Amino acid sequence: MVLGLLVVLVVLGLLMVLGLLGSLSPGLRGRGPRPPGCGAEVAEFPVTRAGAILAVSDFAASLRFYRDQLGLTEVALYDDPPYATLTAAGARISLAEQGHPAPDRPGVAMAAPVEPARANVVLVLEVPDADMARKVLEDRGVSFLADTYRPPWSGSRSFCVDPDGYLVEIEQPA
Repeated sequence: MVLGLLVVLVVLGLLMVLGLLGSLSPGLRGRGPRPPGCGAEVAEFPVTRAGAILAVSDFAASLRFYRDQLGLTEVALYDDPPYATLTAAGARISLAEQGHPAPDRPGVAMAAPVEPARANVVLVLEVPDADMARKVLEDRGVSFLADTYRPPWSGSRSFCVDPDGYLVEIEQPA
């Protein structure tokens, strides 16, 4: 439980630094790029790249979903253990098959969500035209949870779920 919360906070923080998290509040929308130096450094050191690693139970199905259906760019693929790094809008999203120990994280097992109906990570993909993106994704076989939501402050968003239950938001900011 604590590890899951930590993962959520780390992913949200990384996405905020990258400017990919547009759904926190209406007041954060539409401000454009961050000024130089704002969010570019963490505790006195430069950050050159940010991303997240998702533990997955079916590596092949997850790779197909993120690469072939969502259209993320594959930049690295490894066999033993199964691991892939993909990118979207400058962010790195990696897929790691669950259950493989690693000497650099002793005592920490990576595991996919146990209950797909309880989201512990939301990957937000901000797009200029959410209706068009949704149509493209539906044509690629992606199923959405509900009709496109159009909040009163403008913009729109739709949610789909990856093979393990990670929530993916397709968002057009206000």
